Amino acid sequence: MAVVVQGKYSFEVFGLQNANRALMKKLAKVGVLTKKAVIEGALIIQRQSQKNTPVDTGNLKAGHFTVWDGGGISQASFTGKDASKRVNDHSVAVPHVQAMVSKSKVLHEAIVGVSAEYGIFVHEDTEQSDGVKFLERAVQTSIPAVVAVAVREEKKL
Repeated sequence: MAVVVQGKYSFEVFGLQNANRALMKKLAKVGVLTKKAVIEGALIIQRQSQKNTPVDTGNLKAGHFTVWDGGGISQASFTGKDASKRVNDHSVAVPHVQAMVSKSKVLHEAIVGVSAEYGIFVHEDTEQSDGVKFLERAVQTSIPAVVAVAVREEKKL
């Protein structure tokens, strides 16, 4: 459910595998996952990741996006002298990830990403003992909220 995007390339952050596995384990107990629940869950993770993101210019925080098959949210607002580069990176990254989702064989899938090419380096910051891990921590801390959404939506079926 989470990918960090760097320019034209996407990188899976390996620590996210464990966080995603924990989330999927909890969601497996829910039963039917609706598209609405998957999208809402991804947006919860995106908001938490943005809260966790360290801020220098604000562009890393602004470069978060969420896409799903048939849609997405990508309201980036970049500032500073490199704003035009950030806009360009974002305009490349979001469609690239959108295409990945469109080709996916998963019934309902959403991807939370970051368009700044330096995002992976901030996420995995080796100067801090465990790195910043803004996206990984977002998945881990959002599990109860995402499961609650899935349960609520399943009850509506």
